[in-house]
Amino acid sequence: MMSVPSYVTLTGPQNTVMPASFDIAASAEAGSVIQGSILAFGPQSPAVAAPQVPITEVWSVIDLYVIGTVTPDALLSIYINGYPQDINPDLNSLNLNNLTRWKLMQALKLPPASTWFTTITLLAANGASQQTYTVYFSVIRAPYLPSASSK
Repeated sequence: MMSVPSYVTLTGPQNTVMPASFDIAASAEAGSVIQGSILAFGPQSPAVAAPQVPITEVWSVIDLYVIGTVTPDALLSIYINGYPQDINPDLNSLNLNNLTRWKLMQALKLPPASTWFTTITLLAANGASQQTYTVYFSVIRAPYLPSASSK
């Protein structure tokens, strides 16, 4: 008789990178808002528009970056549980090759069962070719340990 495997949970903090891809249509207008597809659970799982943190985990976004410059530039927005976060860097300021690139001042916390998504807003019209931008989110996934006072 075959047994069903147990649900696997984290036993300690785990660093991971979650890429978010944004597909920009040819001739997209300035001001176009494009939602990203986030690859939150590794290459074997599909990218989704709004991943949900497992109830057994807490996530902390500690860094975000792009590799190289993007044209046209765009503003990045992040939403946690539907609420916009008060950060809107332009993508070129997140260029990993820039020694003075924009960085988060503190981690963005994602409690258990939180959902999050990200969008970009084009600052200028796109050219005649479709293109894809990728923003990389460095995330620490940690086990959720309720405090002793909540027991």
